[in-house]
Amino acid sequence: MVVYVDILFVVNLIINYLLISLTVKLSREEIKRKRLILSASFGAVYSLVLLLEPLGVLLSNLLKLLASAVMMFIAFGRIKIKTFIKRMLLFYIIGAVFAGIMFSVYFLLSPVGMEYSNGVVYFNISAPLLIIVIGVIYISLNLFQRFFVRTAPDSNLLKLRVYYNGKSALLWGLKDTGNSLKDCAAGIPAAVCSYNSLKGIIPNSEFFKGDIEKITPPFRVIPYNVIGGGGLLPAFVPEKTEIWRENGWEETPRMIIAVSGKMPPEYDCILPSEIYS
Repeated sequence: MVVYVDILFVVNLIINYLLISLTVKLSREEIKRKRLILSASFGAVYSLVLLLEPLGVLLSNLLKLLASAVMMFIAFGRIKIKTFIKRMLLFYIIGAVFAGIMFSVYFLLSPVGMEYSNGVVYFNISAPLLIIVIGVIYISLNLFQRFFVRTAPDSNLLKLRVYYNGKSALLWGLKDTGNSLKDCAAGIPAAVCSYNSLKGIIPNSEFFKGDIEKITPPFRVIPYNVIGGGGLLPAFVPEKTEIWRENGWEETPRMIIAVSGKMPPEYDCILPSEIYS
């Protein structure tokens, strides 16, 4: 079978881009498009191993693992090992769905113009059919994202990144003009965030779980009032907070993070209007 390098490269470039984009969205991250394109391009270059003699199962899998790791590093940059492994696993799960379909087509139908070698799928098809195939893949991945990825239903949700103790947490924040909660001493606005969304960056203490009598410096409490009552919330001053804008992450004005054990499943925190206006 004759393999056309341009078709091999373009098909894998587009498929890789779609798979990586879905990985990013499922990770609830925001990555600049040029990083995704560079990552997908590297994967497309790797697909040229199809042109080599069969490498054997072990060597082929090792090369795929290495290529995937490089792709994830290009897309996400330097991240913690644990997070990196999670991103890799997610990428492989998404890829497995697509690969499963390709394997089924290849082994059950053995279509003319389709080749599988060294872990790479090749389609020797016409340009119009290539466009149709890519369109089907794109629609399928977007349907998967629609049903399995939580995204903002409207402009009332923003992505918030909270930094503390050298770590960061990514949250969905609800815009709430009615949130007037502030630190009484400094007059700094406060966001109310769920404990579950922050437990990866704050101490595992009874104080943040709601037992405010276990307070220890430098933490504090913030009084709140709602219809039907009020009370005190455990709180801390983050090292930095950022919200996602169209042009990337933007540092917000200083604010306090109050921790609540209860929050609706649609979002992780309630934002004060001062940080997004």
